Amino acid sequence: MLLYEKKIKNTREMCSGDNIEISIESDRGRIFNCSAVRRLQQRTQVFPLEGDASIRSRLTHSLEVQQAGRYIAKEILRQAKKGKISLFDLDNAEEDKQKYQDAFISLVEMGCLLHDIGNPPFGHFGEKAIQDWACKNLDSLFKMDDDEKSLEKLLEDLKNFDGNAQGIRLVISLQQLNLTYSQIASFLKYTRGASDTPQRNKIDKKPGFFESEREVIEKIYTELEIEKGNRYPLVYIMEAADDICYGLADLEDALNKDIVRLDDIIEYLKSKINKEDQAIKDINRFLEDARDRQKHNSVVAYFIIRLRAELQKNIIPELAKIYLENHSEIFEGSFDEALLDVIKDSKKNSWFEVLREIKNFAKDNIFADGLIFEKEIKGYHIISGLLDIYKPFLNTPYEIIEDKTKFPKENPLAYKLFQRLPEKYRISYHSATQKDKSLEFYYRVRLIFDYISGMTDDYALREYQTLAGII
Repeated sequence: MLLYEKKIKNTREMCSGDNIEISIESDRGRIFNCSAVRRLQQRTQVFPLEGDASIRSRLTHSLEVQQAGRYIAKEILRQAKKGKISLFDLDNAEEDKQKYQDAFISLVEMGCLLHDIGNPPFGHFGEKAIQDWACKNLDSLFKMDDDEKSLEKLLEDLKNFDGNAQGIRLVISLQQLNLTYSQIASFLKYTRGASDTPQRNKIDKKPGFFESEREVIEKIYTELEIEKGNRYPLVYIMEAADDICYGLADLEDALNKDIVRLDDIIEYLKSKINKEDQAIKDINRFLEDARDRQKHNSVVAYFIIRLRAELQKNIIPELAKIYLENHSEIFEGSFDEALLDVIKDSKKNSWFEVLREIKNFAKDNIFADGLIFEKEIKGYHIISGLLDIYKPFLNTPYEIIEDKTKFPKENPLAYKLFQRLPEKYRISYHSATQKDKSLEFYYRVRLIFDYISGMTDDYALREYQTLAGII
């Protein structure tokens, strides 16, 4: 039987408890109090360096995804109970079963809250800047002797910087939250290492973790009995919640910034979806109601509230149904599709068509906006510039760095750059280096990537202006 108590466990790297309820609450507390989560409030979702607090940050987006994930998880449990599908089989009282059901929901919620935690400043443009800089500079910096060709894998790992893998690194190595293995697995969206070759279309198309965290990831897979390359089952729920939220969120922000008009999206949907479809009729009605209430509420705000509620009401029960219909593959983690893609293929749900076309509209009309592009380019150059500024530290021989007397005297610029890095990141670097000095340069580069990718948008701009001497 495919029972979740086999996958929801108390095990963590240090000090595992024996009470699932306490253990899960401990995870929630650690995550809510994590500084990396707080920094998401000053990292943009779509609009870089945005001063308007009503426009989404990564944190507000993550909170929305958390709510959607909770809804999906509860709907899965409701449908399982109604269909007499056993997800838990505990010998003790109904109270124990409830604890595991609560854990199921909480793991999804916290996985949703953490899903963007590793994204660098300026979103995908910041991510691309780190990747491009690594490909351009690291071959010459990453000096290897003939007998060190095995380190080429580490070079490939660094070149494939990814926000998803950085999130796993933040939780395990930098913040050292000591979360349960079940909680970490709940937001391990992609299943391969950054230097590994993709084997599947969906679940390992991007890096899920770096070499620096491989040992812990392997422990998690062993403890939770996950086959190598497979997913933890709750990840599918987190992924679906994110897929539902981001398209509509981007549209709402663009409407509030007057980048697009409400009539534009309505006409676009009518051109893509049959006008006689009930979803289109409902959308027209929402718009009419919003305009009728204009004296009491913003037309955009009221319309989006109604649209979001209707989308979730119609899509989420279908997602839960698909989750349970494909439960065997999902529980094993071999299911190589997103839940929303299954709805698309079934062509049964017109509200999925609405969501899909909203995303297409955003791609063509929002992300191509000139103002957004200008700020993304600015972000790209800020990240690239910061990495260039730290090259003197990367060029310094390790024998100088490890000599506390020699380092500040022989290379004062590199020393001051090193001292500018956060203490917790320097501690992580020293700790990793002491374990294996042959990997020192890998962890030195990782140290710089950790620092810059952990910045907020505003801080990255200020730091670049300060260190580049821009007044």
